[in-house]
Amino acid sequence: MLAAAGLPICAADPQLAPHVISTGMAHLIVPLKDQAALRDAAPDRQAMRALLEPIGAMVLYLAAVDVDSGVARARGFFLDAGGITEDPASGSAAGPLLAYLRERDGRDELTVEQGLEIGRPSRIDCAWADDRPRVSGDVVVVADGDVLLV
Repeated sequence: MLAAAGLPICAADPQLAPHVISTGMAHLIVPLKDQAALRDAAPDRQAMRALLEPIGAMVLYLAAVDVDSGVARARGFFLDAGGITEDPASGSAAGPLLAYLRERDGRDELTVEQGLEIGRPSRIDCAWADDRPRVSGDVVVVADGDVLLV
């Protein structure tokens, strides 16, 4: 999994194992030991395809979690027609990341910082409520338009 992200095996978080989690779109969550490893990520398209397709995942979601502060830094990569696209804010992965951590250590809140490496920083706040994760944050419009269906 780490090789597909262009990272060495020593980048893995020794306490948290990778896991596929879905809220309708499957994400392969790969915990990393620190933010330095996260910054060094350079996914390979062929390796990502070979990794994600057999498990039905659409996104390779790398996360470096600071369990003491309750803050995670993340990068989400998905395959598209043009190659690999990095998502500046993956709410559909941040909520499942909280669920993953809650199962392991009882965490009820998590802040996810994402998009810094591509110059589009985001912050996603996650909280456990009504027996499921809830995500919130500000949204920035990056495109606007109309579609005409004939």
